[in-house]
Amino acid sequence: MGPRSLLVDFLDDVADHLLIDNESLKVPVIYDPNISRAGDVSRRWNALFGEWYMLLDDELEVLLFTLNNDGYDALVGLGPGSTPAGDDFLTGMHIGLRWMGHNFKNVISFQNLESRTTWFSSCMLHDAANGLTWYRSKKLLQALSRGADGEVEDALNELMSTGHTSGRAWISGFFHAVSVCNSSS
Repeated sequence: MGPRSLLVDFLDDVADHLLIDNESLKVPVIYDPNISRAGDVSRRWNALFGEWYMLLDDELEVLLFTLNNDGYDALVGLGPGSTPAGDDFLTGMHIGLRWMGHNFKNVISFQNLESRTTWFSSCMLHDAANGLTWYRSKKLLQALSRGADGEVEDALNELMSTGHTSGRAWISGFFHAVSVCNSSS
């Protein structure tokens, strides 16, 4: 479930609505996709955040190579997957920066974004830059904020099982952003 998704029992429930508005549909909100700033994040997670690059092995090595040689903007539309993986990395990074309270607008150029990647990925990147995330990643943010070991592990496992490479790429981008923020403070 992402910021642009709606779960309905039957399509007839929403078929007459051109603009879906949860107030007029009277549907319950299952989660709030807005990212709030992290409180005090336990330093015990720093080692985990610092290992972000280890998730970029096999078919995701191209992301690490490109990031090191060409920078963040070169990741747009790059790599395997339907989203593709470079966009997942950047989405996780935007969420991590937002969560840590740092500038998130200047990571990549949003100019002509729709022509550089898929429609879904461009929406995902815009949402992340605007501080919106999907359900599984929100669970991770909440678990990290609470410092609950078992919850963090469960949330990471859920994210890792997302798509073929999407979860790993998203987590690596998120961990990268948090480790950069931690090293600059």
